[in-house]
Amino acid sequence: MESQANNDPIDLDRILVLKFIAILLARGVFCQKMNLKCIWSLQYGINIVKELMSRNNFTKIMKYLRHDNKQVRRNSVVSDNKGSIGEVY
Repeated sequence: MESQANNDPIDLDRILVLKFIAILLARGVFCQKMNLKCIWSLQYGINIVKELMSRNNFTKIMKYLRHDNKQVRRNSVVSDNKGSIGEVY
């Protein structure tokens, strides 16, 4: 995957994507109301999350992750304010 804004390469392999999903699941199970950044905190964080991936790598993946087509998104956002996520739900 490559960012479209500044072409910073993001090296994603299957294992890294699975770790990313595991962190999302861990957050949903253990700390739904906790701010995402707090999952990596020394005091309140989840140890396994810290071992799986750094917060910087996690936020980098979140920043560039998209689930839609850019051309379709432009059209759907005009007609539907939930156009970018509508098909997911």
